[in-house]
Amino acid sequence: MFKIPNRIIVIFCFVIALLAVGSSVFFYTKYQSLAKKSASNSKDDVAITVAAVGKLMLLPSDEIPTVATVSDAEKLKGQSFFAASQNGDKVLIFTQAKKAVLYRPSSNMIIDVAPVNLGTDASASATQKESAPTFVLYNGTNVTGRTKAYEVTLKGLIANAVVVNRDNAGKRDYAKSVIIDLTGTKSAQVSVFAKTLGLDVSTLPEGETKPDGADFLIILGADKK
Repeated sequence: MFKIPNRIIVIFCFVIALLAVGSSVFFYTKYQSLAKKSASNSKDDVAITVAAVGKLMLLPSDEIPTVATVSDAEKLKGQSFFAASQNGDKVLIFTQAKKAVLYRPSSNMIIDVAPVNLGTDASASATQKESAPTFVLYNGTNVTGRTKAYEVTLKGLIANAVVVNRDNAGKRDYAKSVIIDLTGTKSAQVSVFAKTLGLDVSTLPEGETKPDGADFLIILGADKK
């Protein structure tokens, strides 16, 4: 049985603590027992988890993450990163890349991704996780109800997704569905979402109106039923 050294377990607990902005000490005490129970994951389990998550999003290629299993999700619900967690979910911590990934093996879904800061002072270096991504959905076909149906699909694949508006596209003959980064600053995140949702990344098509108040625009084409 492969055992993670105590030094790594301590680092893991500390990193997880940093995910809870404004309550890092509270989070540490709540999560410490989970880390102790889960840090003994075998090499095979880590490899299987990394391989599965790697098919859904681009992962750092130069380090092996620390992996833990959520065994008592109710105790973690007060922390934003674990708000949608369930027992059996996996947490991948990439200390060099400073990234945490919450993954659900039962449905093969990425639940959340958050940046992590490995400073020496937990209260000073705690990094706020990215806010929930906001989406506008455009129907680029003549089939009615397409955006309403796709909102369910979207929230099933990206648990913290927020749909702020649904409307018809300027054109109704899109063959392929696309996702657009409306902010121009979320290239990494839009790539992850595109892979998760099976969409092409695009710029705003000519003739389409740029919606306000959202991070991303998804235009649904004939390929999405």
